Amino acid sequence: MIHHRVPQVRRRERAHRLPRLIATFSLSALSVSTLVLTTSLETAGAADRTTDSRSPARYEVRVPGPDSDVVEVQATFVLESDVIGMVVHSSAELPNGEADLLEQLEVRDERGQALEVESLGYGDWRVTNGSQGMAVQLSYRIRLEHDRYSWGPGIDEVAYRNDDGLFFTGGSLFVLPDAALPSGARVHFDVPAGWTETLPWAIDPSNGDAIVPDGNGLLRNCFFLGTPRVEEVTLGDFAFVLVMTEGLKDKKALFVDAMRPILPEAKNIFGGMPKANRYLVVLSPSERTDGGAFANSYSMLLQGTVNQASSVVWAHGIAHELLHFWNGHTLVPATPTDEEWFKEGFTDYYTILLRSRLGMEPRETTFRKMEGCLRRYVLSKMLLGIEGSLREAGRDKHRNRMFVYGGGTLVAFTLDVRIREATENRHGLDDVMKQLYEQFALAGRTYEFADIVRVASEVSGTDQSAFLSEFVDGTGFLDAAPYFESAGLQLDSFADEFYVSDAPNAGTEQAAIREAIFGKDR
Repeated sequence: MIHHRVPQVRRRERAHRLPRLIATFSLSALSVSTLVLTTSLETAGAADRTTDSRSPARYEVRVPGPDSDVVEVQATFVLESDVIGMVVHSSAELPNGEADLLEQLEVRDERGQALEVESLGYGDWRVTNGSQGMAVQLSYRIRLEHDRYSWGPGIDEVAYRNDDGLFFTGGSLFVLPDAALPSGARVHFDVPAGWTETLPWAIDPSNGDAIVPDGNGLLRNCFFLGTPRVEEVTLGDFAFVLVMTEGLKDKKALFVDAMRPILPEAKNIFGGMPKANRYLVVLSPSERTDGGAFANSYSMLLQGTVNQASSVVWAHGIAHELLHFWNGHTLVPATPTDEEWFKEGFTDYYTILLRSRLGMEPRETTFRKMEGCLRRYVLSKMLLGIEGSLREAGRDKHRNRMFVYGGGTLVAFTLDVRIREATENRHGLDDVMKQLYEQFALAGRTYEFADIVRVASEVSGTDQSAFLSEFVDGTGFLDAAPYFESAGLQLDSFADEFYVSDAPNAGTEQAAIREAIFGKDR
């Protein structure tokens, strides 16, 4: 098993070589059932082909009490080298990220003899006299102080506590062998009386152990320990386990309504379902709205009042994270940090499009969101002075968020228009996504920038390499005004102000492109 690092880690870089197994699922009517006690989630996707016959890792996680300020972890696994480590995210206040909240780390060999441990920084430790094939026992504690600090990707991708218990991502809790985990790692939780574990992994009914298929599934997933409201929402073979905490426990209907129309439409666009058919969804109130999608789960933090009026923000976030199950976790780039413009920008573009096409938002709101993309792009280039390319910006996505999201969305829109103009509106960006899904996701392959250029050119029947090279791989400034005009829209601007509206004198071809992209005006 290859030890998978998330893109936003402060660790020595390692190759991402996780195999993919894609399955397609059908959709049917929605039904809801209540889950009691531990939620067991099936995990789709292949076990890593690089694993060997050694005993799988085992972790025991103990929460001493509901008000405990630490989580205690014991682990046994086989070393891959003399280094052990954990995923850490950037934090301005913590030089070593989550590793600075780990304490009392002890490592012993099979005979129980203590081994010296030297910190290498950034979440790595060297085990003195450790070597490949040596079985070791670890014990350590994690201080539950994550909410005291700021985190590059947001606390929703790290850990936090609230009145209903503890939220964790695996990467913020588990120490692993340097580069690998055998398949079938097991995790056992010991939680306070009255608490339950809501997990994204299958449960062994004989002992309550969670069975994790691979290291990616262990590190790149979230879970909740405590007393939230938990319900399962099923759409045919596709299921979500909703974990609703604190003030969100009575909002299930709103969340379901925000998710229900997106799934079948996304399936149609990509031509199939994402690699898994069952996901854990953790929803918590917060001081900011944010979200993170993982291998078999995602988390959403929701700010302010959650109602239909505020759905312009929180429902957009939910749809965005849902679409990441296709674009990001099923359709995967060879070098993730170089293609954040595509992962985030195109995902946000389709979030805007789907909510417009499905009539989930009025056209005026759709235009406000397109104006926001323009504003973020222009401010990034002119006010923040970002001089690098969109691809380069993704290597520090959180610092360059406005540019990556705004610029990526703008490129998606202009490419969509270019394809429709070149094909007399017979094809569009939907066809590019479908071809990428078929050629790479279904085949278990990762894509590169050149593949996007090639597929876009094939779909449009015209060479798109110069356009994408200049405005994505290069530093050219994209003037989007002509593309709005070609889509039957009027764009008025002054400095950082942008106003999008229907062009009153749009021709038949322009109006047809507008409807093909955004749907009928309702």
